Amino acid sequence: MLIERGGEIVTRGEIKKRLWPNDTIVDFDHSINVAIGILRRALGDSADSPQYIDKLKTSSWAAASRSSSFPKSSPAIQPR
Repeated sequence: MLIERGGEIVTRGEIKKRLWPNDTIVDFDHSINVAIGILRRALGDSADSPQYIDKLKTSSWAAASRSSSFPKSSPAIQPR
């Protein structure tokens, strides 16, 4: 979602709606935080000094730039 929206804000609600159906029972906030952490590690990014994924004060995220600046591959990101 972050790459698709390149630089635009993506809210927790939007992530929740896209990843989990309405009848799913899970700790959404924790799951989203873990997923963002995994993405950051895979990209070699840091929450303290973000290069790719920027956390906003509104509990939203934005890709720091357009998708063309993202790494083409990473050991942790392999196509399925």
